[in-house]
Amino acid sequence: MSESDKQEQQSQMGHITKGMSELLIADLFNKHGISDEQRRRLTAEQKQEIIDLVQDLQRQVDQYMQKSQVEQQVQVVPRTPPSPAKTRAPGPISSPAPTMNRVEGAGAPKRKRRMVLRKDK
Repeated sequence: MSESDKQEQQSQMGHITKGMSELLIADLFNKHGISDEQRRRLTAEQKQEIIDLVQDLQRQVDQYMQKSQVEQQVQVVPRTPPSPAKTRAPGPISSPAPTMNRVEGAGAPKRKRRMVLRKDK
């Protein structure tokens, strides 16, 4: 994005922000029954304080937006795959563990256990 595009975008955002703030303030005054005659006028110092506050807030928002754009541009570095497992050196082949052979008729056959899920109250 060129510098002129950024400035144009900022001026558009400033225009939108100004319009939104004026609308919200007018709505707030109407909600509380405050007319133009009842509003007190601000002094030059008060106006300057508000301007400084808004500029400071705008600067903070710009910094946050730049920070979030940088974070989005950073790509996650993929992990390196684990190294291949070392193969065992050839050695004596062991036989599987001995099993118990069932003698027919000796005892009742074992039942399969079922897992029961309970909902906690």
